[in-house]
Amino acid sequence: MKELSKKQLATLGAEANRAFTTLTADEKEQLAESSATTGKTAIFNAWRHREIARALKFKHPLNPPESFKSLDQDDYNEVIAHFKAIAGDIEGALSAKAKNGGNDCRQILANIEKSCQERGLLFPNYPEAICSRQYRCKLDSASLQQLRRILFTVRSRRQKQKNANFEKKRYEHSRSHLN
Repeated sequence: MKELSKKQLATLGAEANRAFTTLTADEKEQLAESSATTGKTAIFNAWRHREIARALKFKHPLNPPESFKSLDQDDYNEVIAHFKAIAGDIEGALSAKAKNGGNDCRQILANIEKSCQERGLLFPNYPEAICSRQYRCKLDSASLQQLRRILFTVRSRRQKQKNANFEKKRYEHSRSHLN
C-alpha cells in the first residue's frame, strides 16, 4: 500500500474544497445539525469524511477510509472522480475514473465519445442519461461492463439523415392520389 504524495493530498484538498463550495446553504446547515459541529472547518471536515466514505463504499464495504491520510494510490482516482462529479465537472470525473480503470475504460469512453460525435449526440450528456436510466448511477461510476453496454446502445442509434426533406416524402403519396 503506497501512500499518497503531498501533491496528491493537496490536489484532493483542492477538489474537495471546490466540491464543497457547490453545496447550498441548506445542505451545509443540515450537515452541521447532523454532525453536531458549528465551525466552518469542522463542517467541511465532517462532510469531507462522509464523501470519502461514500466514494469508496463499494471498494471497501466493511471499513471505508474517511480521511486523506488513510487513502492509498488505488483510492486516489476514485475519490478525485467523486469530488469532481459533486462539483459538476463530469468530463473531469470521467477522466479521473478512466485513469483508475486502465486502458479498457479509457478506450471505451473514447469510443463512446467518437460514436456520439458521429451521430450528432451530445457527449457526455447523452451517455450520462443512458447510464442514469439503465443503471441508476453516473457515467463516471459505471463499471467496465456497463460502459460496454452504453457503447453498444450509442452505436445502435441511427445517424441523422442529412438533407432529408420530410415534407416532400410525407405528401408525395397523397398528391398522386389527388390527380
